[in-house]
Amino acid sequence: MARPVDDMVWSHERDNMARAELDIYTETVDGVTVVTLVGPVDSATFDQYKQALDRLCRTETAPRLAIDCRQLSYINSKGIGLLASLHRQVMIQMGNIALFGLSSRILKTLELLGLGKRLRIYETREEALASFLPEDNGAPEA
Repeated sequence: MARPVDDMVWSHERDNMARAELDIYTETVDGVTVVTLVGPVDSATFDQYKQALDRLCRTETAPRLAIDCRQLSYINSKGIGLLASLHRQVMIQMGNIALFGLSSRILKTLELLGLGKRLRIYETREEALASFLPEDNGAPEA
């Protein structure tokens, strides 16, 4: 069952008008931390998003993160830049990040920025989690 990242679920009111809220939940599945983002990553929620992902990437020697974007309603350029930066950092740590469930709008933006080929992007949770399994090298089983 998914649980909120400690001290990471909060709400922020933007100029007493619209309420911008980002909820971040984590769960571990077969050694992979699944991070679920619910809401927008914008100027009001970016610091919370950065703090949560930074903490998750620092707490593990070789982070294995699958980021669930099915309920991510928006991500600004700073949010995309952080994903690219964390991807590089995690690769250096011999870990990996997979994204799944991206909206067509966000996916198109990543592709236009050239990140569609650099980041590991999958349609479904199952595909993303399977990407962390050891590769079958084609050798016959004994």
